[in-house]
Amino acid sequence: MTASILIIGANGRMGQNLIHAATLQTKKPHIHAFVRNPLSLPPSVASLCYSVHKGDALCSDDVQAALTATSATHVVVAVGVPDSNVLSSLRTDSANTITEAISRSNQTVQVVVVSSIGAGGTRIKFSFGLGTLFHFMLQHVLTDHDHQEERFLRFFENDKERLLIVRPTQLTDGYGGDKVILFDGQQKTPTLKVDRRDVSVWILGQICGEGDCFGRAVNITRAL
Repeated sequence: MTASILIIGANGRMGQNLIHAATLQTKKPHIHAFVRNPLSLPPSVASLCYSVHKGDALCSDDVQAALTATSATHVVVAVGVPDSNVLSSLRTDSANTITEAISRSNQTVQVVVVSSIGAGGTRIKFSFGLGTLFHFMLQHVLTDHDHQEERFLRFFENDKERLLIVRPTQLTDGYGGDKVILFDGQQKTPTLKVDRRDVSVWILGQICGEGDCFGRAVNITRAL
């Protein structure tokens, strides 16, 4: 069956990379963009989508309508705020809305949540104390990621195979093409940065491939 993937936060940098990554898959999935303002999605990116849906990730009715209209088999949650250091509850609040919409829709969907290393009890451990510095700088956003993960984990508590939490290291743009690795979030962080393109390709591979990492929270970074 062809995967029908609803990307929430499709106009963001991760969302747009996910749309591009879908075009690389042999099993071409149907990509549906969910955005507050469709005009914010560049035409070249929108043209790659099967459909574009206008909606607010903080409105459960909007999310449920998009789930139904797309007959979604998968949802990728890639919401975020432009300033990564600002105090925000967007991820937490949207997690509540999205899980409510899934529950009301009665659809069996698999969900991928793009989180961050440092969330969910993981640690940022890098040379020269950089990990501690980054954790301090990102303390507000990591709290939001923590609460986002907790909400999805509670929702899928009895059906864990439907949830995949992805915690990348610091995300970059324009350096794609590298291999990625999964690593233990309690040990030293292998590399500090990973490109959004490479993370997106890995996520689409999980959705369109064997999906062996569903049911887990994984930490991902650029290979050495």
